[in-house]
Amino acid sequence: MLVKEAALQGGEAIRIGSSVLSVKRGEARAADLGQATSFGRILGESAAMKRLYPALSQLAGSDRPVLVEGEAGTGKELVAEELHRASGRTDGPFITLESSTIPVAELAQRLFGPGGLLEQARGGVLFIDEIGNLPRDVQATLRETMGKVRDVRVVAATRRDLDRDVAQGRFDDDLFFLLAAGRIELPPLRDRDGDVPILARHFWKELAPSASANDAGDLPEDFLPRFEHYPWPGNVRELRSAVLARMTMGELGPTYRSDEAKQQGLDFLSAVIEEDLPFPTARERVVSEFERRYVERVLARHNGNVTQAARASGVAHRYFQLVKARLK
Repeated sequence: MLVKEAALQGGEAIRIGSSVLSVKRGEARAADLGQATSFGRILGESAAMKRLYPALSQLAGSDRPVLVEGEAGTGKELVAEELHRASGRTDGPFITLESSTIPVAELAQRLFGPGGLLEQARGGVLFIDEIGNLPRDVQATLRETMGKVRDVRVVAATRRDLDRDVAQGRFDDDLFFLLAAGRIELPPLRDRDGDVPILARHFWKELAPSASANDAGDLPEDFLPRFEHYPWPGNVRELRSAVLARMTMGELGPTYRSDEAKQQGLDFLSAVIEEDLPFPTARERVVSEFERRYVERVLARHNGNVTQAARASGVAHRYFQLVKARLK
């Protein structure tokens, strides 16, 4: 019988194989989150992130396998890279297997064959992205190989519920327990209170063209208020894309309206993409929405004066009027 969760009161004895664990009730104490606000390039001052930094430091100092779990866009590969950079293997290779990009029939050969990824990773790290997608036979071979090969550290990542996959027989339980010795779960951005402004400002500076990085200025004041109720389904990756879009395309970027985000939980561009429309239709819808928002904004800025708004927009007066007419 598999027991995943049990409520204990204290005083119980739990037998696991030949071992017996005694459970005692203690006084609740606030966790000491420490002072760290980053781990390499991983940033965040939220309690959810501060809980991770000590564990990441411990894992960086060991050579055990690691399993990084989290939703898409939470930064699983970045964690793997930073663990490698902070470890004793930093001078060794960092080799990545993206299982979703390789045909299933070729996975075993690419991983274990002569000159394969495992051999290339000797002395360093083999990062397996979305390990939950590996076929069962490849999982078994990987587990056997990890027991024999000592000069490759395996760091795996997944957004799947591997506990459930193990219980349902879709994931090798012995491989899971090997990886779970160094298990890290990255929090979604919606649970990282206070980190969105920190990350947004960081990305604004990071993404500025190198020639003008010092003159990039501050993040526009109108950027962050748009995201007050936004749940960030794409997590940190989506935030970085939103900052890049705002920097390069201005209002054409994902202008997530606070009220719409609260109601839908989706930005406009993502919503259009999710409809799987033909490319010309999707592009027309996005451009139309951009024109509507742009015209409304610039007209409001110039108190409804079309001539001044057109001049400020840098487009011909007649074209501006045509766009304005289409939006009625």
